[in-house]
Amino acid sequence: MAKESIKAVKENIDAANGIASSIQELITMDLDSYRSAKSKVFNNGNLSADGKRKQYDIIKSNYERQFLTLAKTLKDTYHSHLKDAKELAEKVMIADVPETSSLKRKLFDQKAEALKAKVTFSLNADDAKQALREFVSIADEPELALEAKSQLMHLSQQVMSLTTNERDSLAARQALGQMYNELSQKAMTEEGREASEALENMNRMESVTLFSPLVTGAIQEVSVEAARYMNDPDAYFKLESQEGGDEE
Repeated sequence: MAKESIKAVKENIDAANGIASSIQELITMDLDSYRSAKSKVFNNGNLSADGKRKQYDIIKSNYERQFLTLAKTLKDTYHSHLKDAKELAEKVMIADVPETSSLKRKLFDQKAEALKAKVTFSLNADDAKQALREFVSIADEPELALEAKSQLMHLSQQVMSLTTNERDSLAARQALGQMYNELSQKAMTEEGREASEALENMNRMESVTLFSPLVTGAIQEVSVEAARYMNDPDAYFKLESQEGGDEE
């Protein structure tokens, strides 16, 4: 199930990336269409200067709306894929980890008990840290790592109580932080790690401005308003709706 979910996460991310990659081509196609329509109007000898201007205003208005409709469709679809992927990835992250075998569990409990005692009764920080490192190292399956992680904070307090100066205290904190991160990684299944990496990637993707300054700059050829609202088309259509309501 988790493998299927990760596959779906990757497919959704790929789909979102595909949308982002297609933007330049789609915008270029619509710009070419706009230029062609504009050219036909201004090259139409049957229209007066005023007629050409009126026809062009219609074309400009239509293409402004067309660009922003495209922007909304692309943006909504892009974020929909990311939303679906995030939901799947989060479910993988919180899924139960595989159960450790009874023999493995028995051996871990025996070693862990001895090492925790060593941490508790150590007379100096270095010995306590070494015992704690060994404790972390034997938690080599997700279920064991989760259990060790839940005990690490309490055991860390014993290590910190044995530090004698600020430099040793800082070094101990750094070492303990590394142990915590190590257990966090080991507490995840392979699919869990993939889900975690995917979530980090999606957070970056969500923060990206979908339509770059290069794209919005090109769209100014059609309309300054279109360029202004490309990254926030909902605001444009909300304003349009409000203005329509005012006219009524």
